[in-house]
Amino acid sequence: MKFLLPSFVLALSAAGLDLDVGVTAGSVFPVGSWGEQIGSGLSARAAVQWKPAARLGAGASLGIGIYGDEYDGDASVVMLSPEITGSFHLRPWGRSFNPGIEAGFGMNRTSMECAGGSDPASWDPFWRAGLRWDFGMGSGFRGAIGFDLASILSQRVSSDSFSILFRLSREVEL
Repeated sequence: MKFLLPSFVLALSAAGLDLDVGVTAGSVFPVGSWGEQIGSGLSARAAVQWKPAARLGAGASLGIGIYGDEYDGDASVVMLSPEITGSFHLRPWGRSFNPGIEAGFGMNRTSMECAGGSDPASWDPFWRAGLRWDFGMGSGFRGAIGFDLASILSQRVSSDSFSILFRLSREVEL
């Protein structure tokens, strides 16, 4: 059993595993009826993507979103989003112009706090999809700008949002 982890790492190294490790941050804007109650917010996501081919990526990420009350500022909504992700790029490893798409599916934990108390947290399925403009930054770093459309598929009210994002990532080869 004590040799399992080193054997796994050695097998991955021998396979020449290409990873893209990065963080994404941006502004989030609720849309639809949900947006009438909640103001804009901030989002951040840490992700790891395996690159089986230069054009394709598959991985996992963990995101957090924080929204404020648009009226008197006494409420906040916090969302924690573990997800699986996939991406496709038209010009892989392009230096200056590499358009692509990215999508994620997972579960979203939503909790609301306000001056009068808090609502119980709920776990609901969600999806997100968006366009990215990926570009090289040198020394193995890559940047990307883009946007996402996202929806939480709640039993009571679906929550849709629009995000403007920036990503910084590092290419890692094991």
